[in-house]
Amino acid sequence: MIIKGTTKRGQELLARARHNEGTELYHVYGNISSAKMRAMEDCKRWCYETNGRNFRIISHNSFQFSVAWEYDDSETGELMTRIETASNTYIVDGSR
Repeated sequence: MIIKGTTKRGQELLARARHNEGTELYHVYGNISSAKMRAMEDCKRWCYETNGRNFRIISHNSFQFSVAWEYDDSETGELMTRIETASNTYIVDGSR
């Protein structure tokens, strides 16, 4: 889902994405399940595939975590912020 960065929802997501709780699961969890490890590996792969940067965990609880990173859109060159949650993908365009 692509969201304009100038909208209220876009600004809320960008504010969430500014948090940084660490870059690895062990920064936020004592015991890490294999499901969380697989999810983190997927997120890191997607970040790498988009030439992303500033990968970070932006929130977590005992059941799930969310990550974010920035990348430049391959077609427009525009800065994008991608947020991955357990159930959604948000992409906020650079029209901040």
